[in-house]
Amino acid sequence: MVFKTLYQLATKRIPLIKFRKGGLIASGTSQSSAATATASGGMSSGHKVSTAPAIEDWQLPARYRRRPLDPVEIDYINRGGPP
Repeated sequence: MVFKTLYQLATKRIPLIKFRKGGLIASGTSQSSAATATASGGMSSGHKVSTAPAIEDWQLPARYRRRPLDPVEIDYINRGGPP
């Protein structure tokens, strides 16, 4: 009986995070698959996809870079937190 209620709860679960599925639609796909992806909550014509290359951490301006770690912070991390 417990297994049945757990199974029912698991089947009713709705995920809270919505992922963008796919990406750019390949030119070789059919129109029906594109229409299905759009209708099911996929990419719509109002969304733009960035095609710019990613910026590496060494290319960031100084104001966006991480500050270097102090030796005290390194010891704290290596120790695993507070004593």
